[in-house]
Amino acid sequence: MHLKTFVLAALAFACGSPIYTQAQSMHLSDFSVYLGGNTSGDYGTLQDFQLLAPNSNLLQNDFTGYNNSSGYNSWNSSARISFMLGFDFKKKEDEVGKLSPQLRIGLTYTNGVSLYSNYWKEDRFAYDTLTSSRTGNQTFVDSVNYDSYDMSYHSDNIVLDVSLISRTNPAARWSFYGGIGVMGGMAINANTTIYHYNNSYIENQDGDPQFGRQYSDSSLDEMETVRNDNSFLVSGYIPMGVDFRLGKKRELWKRTHLFFELRPSLNVNNIPEVGTFTQGSVHHGFGIRIT
Repeated sequence: MHLKTFVLAALAFACGSPIYTQAQSMHLSDFSVYLGGNTSGDYGTLQDFQLLAPNSNLLQNDFTGYNNSSGYNSWNSSARISFMLGFDFKKKEDEVGKLSPQLRIGLTYTNGVSLYSNYWKEDRFAYDTLTSSRTGNQTFVDSVNYDSYDMSYHSDNIVLDVSLISRTNPAARWSFYGGIGVMGGMAINANTTIYHYNNSYIENQDGDPQFGRQYSDSSLDEMETVRNDNSFLVSGYIPMGVDFRLGKKRELWKRTHLFFELRPSLNVNNIPEVGTFTQGSVHHGFGIRIT
């Protein structure tokens, strides 16, 4: 199907016939590349990871008495890159100078952690009492055993990215824009990783840095990786950005723009082994746009 026909059909489906009528006179106006990150809340439970890795030996252990710190550590960052085409709508004479609507359509790739959880336990026992021969002061020393499990679900995401934005005067050196967008696609190369760490050490009960920690040589590191099924995901977002034109005279620089964009988003991910998750995220990054 011809690209413009596809775009018009998408507009008619998403926005109704009035926009479709206006879209018949739109034209390709720019190409942009957007690089950035994605900070998202990705809290997962022990039960989630037992479903994602049902044959895991590590997850068969007894987690009674363990603390769950995922509520504090469940905001993770991931990389993203977008390739976008921009289509401007032809303005009527009496609309010149008003906000300029633009349809953007392209592909976006992201990777990173979608679910995360951490369970840890610290057992502390009185180990020894040290008495200074000079001052008689006593230092109480504990033996500490620290046991930790890190669990994460990771995937590569390839999505169709469509947004409708409005810009302030695009001919100005500086311009601002905002709008609404939606993404939908596949999460591939999905896998679950469980990492187990155990170590023992002795330390001063008062945490005196001059005493320091003395670690044992019996640390334990174990890791399991499980391949998971591909999944579907959709996301709605609000793009907000500022655009800077690099030049005023030379044609190349007049057509070249740098921009920063922020995208508060709501994401819905259907993971076959677990179910549907709804998470908030904030996308942010810089890009280059050629008009």
